[in-house]
Amino acid sequence: MKKNKNISVISQERLIILKNKIIKILQSYKIEHNDIPYIITYQRNLYEPELEPILKIFYYDNEWNSLIKMKNDIYNELRIYIY
Repeated sequence: MKKNKNISVISQERLIILKNKIIKILQSYKIEHNDIPYIITYQRNLYEPELEPILKIFYYDNEWNSLIKMKNDIYNELRIYIY
């Protein structure tokens, strides 16, 4: 049986590297408006070798954006009822 990796065993330096790679990928997607196939094909240097399942980054980013939108919608609804 294969054990899952525990994030607590990852060094602080490695976490910083991973965080910076994720930021670069999302900047390429959101700010530079590169599409996902382009990033996967031509910008491999942004994520390899540490972030091989790159599609998960886009999936979680999409989920995060959905949660933020839901939170803002709820806040706006409550604001209408309060005022």
